Amino acid sequence: MISIKNKTTILVISLVINLILLVFLAGFNVEVADHNNRESIRTLKSKVLVLTGSTSEYKPIQKA
Repeated sequence: MISIKNKTTILVISLVINLILLVFLAGFNVEVADHNNRESIRTLKSKVLVLTGSTSEYKPIQKA
């Protein structure tokens, strides 16, 4: 049986590891977003325009 002290130690260690991973992944996502900023904004605009059915800026590919 694991004692209470060991359980809290394991819990604290796992929380610290999770926080480190969270910060690392968040930072990585921000870097990627900064790197591809223009393209991601363009694709976002086109997706929104397709969803709303507006064809003023973005022309979807015509189906044969």
